[in-house]
Parts: sequence; C-alpha cells; structure tokens
Amino acid sequence: MTVNRHKDQTGHSLLTIYWATPQDSSSLDMKNKNESEILQKLINVTNAIPRETDAEEAAEVDEVAEDKKRRDAHRQRQLGFNERRKRELAMLEKARGSTG
Repeated sequence: MTVNRHKDQTGHSLLTIYWATPQDSSSLDMKNKNESEILQKLINVTNAIPRETDAEEAAEVDEVAEDKKRRDAHRQRQLGFNERRKRELAMLEKARGSTG
C-alpha cells in the first residue's frame, strides 16, 4: 500500500483503489467521513460482501473496548495526580517566596 501525505489540509482526502492497472482505478473522498461511511463506500466500490464476526472476534473487540476503558480511567487518575502535584509545588514555591 502506498500512502501519499500532503501538507495542504484543505484539499481532498482520497483513497485510491487500483484494480488491474493504474489507469483502472477508483477514488473515494474520505474528508470529514466517519469509519462507517468510508467502509460503506469501500464496500460499494469493490462489491465486497461483508461477513459477520464470529465469537472469537467479538470477544477480541470486547477486550479492546475494556482495555480502552482501563486506559482512559488510568489517564484520568494520572491527570488528577499531576494537577494536585502542580498545585502543591506552586504552594511550596509561594511559601518559599514569602519567607525569603
């Protein structure tokens, strides 16, 4: 797969699908589209047949979601800790400044 990046963020975000030859291709504009819209366009262009997830894949998706929840909770705890530490350091600096 080739990914071409551009600095111009105002232009199109194209996904180009090359078939047998580079002249035989299809492009999808992905700008401001969510994953479901992009997937639906890709399915339509390629005539793909979606398949159902099996139990193992569903369990993996659930595991990833649970892991994300744990990471988010940890991130929130860490942010709180960092904020408290900053406040404590600021109070110590202020106390040191007023005694000197």
